[in-house]
Amino acid sequence: MKPSATLAAGLLVAAGGPGGAQNAPGAAHDPELRKCKPCQAALGKSMAYLRTNYDNPKTKRVIGSMLGGYVHAGFAFLMAGEGYTKELEACVRWTREAVKDTGFNRNWYLGPGLYFLAEYSSRFGLSPQTRKAVFDAYKMAQEQQEESGGWCHHKEMWKE
Repeated sequence: MKPSATLAAGLLVAAGGPGGAQNAPGAAHDPELRKCKPCQAALGKSMAYLRTNYDNPKTKRVIGSMLGGYVHAGFAFLMAGEGYTKELEACVRWTREAVKDTGFNRNWYLGPGLYFLAEYSSRFGLSPQTRKAVFDAYKMAQEQQEESGGWCHHKEMWKE
């Protein structure tokens, strides 16, 4: 088998495809995460950690960015559904401001921030505040785009 075929086969099995663990009789995990008894405790611990630390500036983060706390935890709160309204709204408020950031690494805020606001808005509607933040961020994304058509951490960072 070629390396790419081996990798594809391994991923297919890991994902529960033909011959995968989820198709085996008596599999340990229910494919529906919330119904999976072994996963419920781990999910509960993870969500408790996020609830405690998403807005904590002392939590260890890559380059000290709060992006991971607010945007990535925001996705988790969004997917979890009920019980995280206060945290989810805090993540949305932070992200509305973050997508306007003009400092170093600003495109890291633009990309994930716009994805998060879009997903949130697809579920709850587009508020006037979020609409303004998205349109302002879209304008900044146009300004930040490199001549090559892509985006770096911030425009022309590669020239520094």
